[in-house]
Amino acid sequence: MQQQQKFIQKFVKKISAIKLNRRTVVILISVLPILALFFFVMFRSGPLAPVSVTVAVVESKSIQPAVFGVGTVEASQLFKIGPNQPGRVKRVLVDVGERVRKGQLLAVMERPDLDILTPNDPEQDYVKSALKQAEQDAEERLKRAKATLDNLQNKTDANEEDIATAKSELQEAQREIKRLRSGGNNVLQVSANQKLTAPISGIVVARNAEPGTAVQLGQSVIDIVDPQSVRIGARFDQTGSAGLMQGLKAKISLRSQNESIAGRVLRIEPLADAVTEEIMAKVVFDKQPQPLPSLGEMAEIRISLSPLPEAPTILNASLVRHEGSLGVWRLDTNNRIAFVPVKVGATDLDGWVEVREGLNVGDRIVVHSHAPLSEKSRLRIVKAIKGT
Repeated sequence: MQQQQKFIQKFVKKISAIKLNRRTVVILISVLPILALFFFVMFRSGPLAPVSVTVAVVESKSIQPAVFGVGTVEASQLFKIGPNQPGRVKRVLVDVGERVRKGQLLAVMERPDLDILTPNDPEQDYVKSALKQAEQDAEERLKRAKATLDNLQNKTDANEEDIATAKSELQEAQREIKRLRSGGNNVLQVSANQKLTAPISGIVVARNAEPGTAVQLGQSVIDIVDPQSVRIGARFDQTGSAGLMQGLKAKISLRSQNESIAGRVLRIEPLADAVTEEIMAKVVFDKQPQPLPSLGEMAEIRISLSPLPEAPTILNASLVRHEGSLGVWRLDTNNRIAFVPVKVGATDLDGWVEVREGLNVGDRIVVHSHAPLSEKSRLRIVKAIKGT
């Protein structure tokens, strides 16, 4: 500011020493405001203007390092249920989203090729054996259905929906027994059916075939997942993942939900991804979310590590690269700046960085600047810069 005043004073003295005519005076009076505006812009908002910066003080605080990762919802127990021989789907008794019980009938298969067998066909032995097994299975299912219904009816707090389901299961078992016994003379018709039952209690997540669809050996008709086995397959950057271990608490943010869900690290996978340089881990929910998230849904994982001892800390935004070195711009008592290389340590998810070398607690540093800085930059300290 003093330099500007001296320049203006010298300019006025030189103008005063010149003998001016009327025309020259008029021109000067017209030009001087423009020159004044030009110099004002140059020194206030032009290349000679001071750079607006925000300033912070180096603090002493304890940082709790954290790691951030992404993953997808998966299940460790996913059962793909299909026939043990080629056939055609006759009936599908469940739909996607339904909860099923262990042993519940899901679908019925048929073998149309058995309809052309003759009494002397070698397949007759298989057919008779299949018929006998089908009758035994139906009788066992009928016993289980009766026992389940009796148990529910004897409970005072039994759910009406569970009782209705048990009655429906009993009626289905009775109809199956009746059908098998009434068709006993038609071995081919009865034994051509193969029943697909639920190996666990779970949720139907896929219905891969409809009645009339031909299904090959090993092809899935119904997919069932155990809801208790739903978890997150997560990936974390190898940089900064030191201290990541089994049992640490995690916050899981599903794309379909606004609030984070508490969880924990189940295990760290022994194999890392050498291409993406990521560590893989399995993260489980402390309490299963309701409704159950869709398999394949994206999730964000935040895991807090053990807190570190107190040390000088700064905001990550204050770190800059200058002439190939990582550091900060430090202010002296006269608000002049100098670049100081620093060595940083751990960081947390709030943007705080541990400083191991280069700064002391109480030092003033630049956090944000309106333009790139140099040691010759003039500063204007502000509380905030728009857009930062």
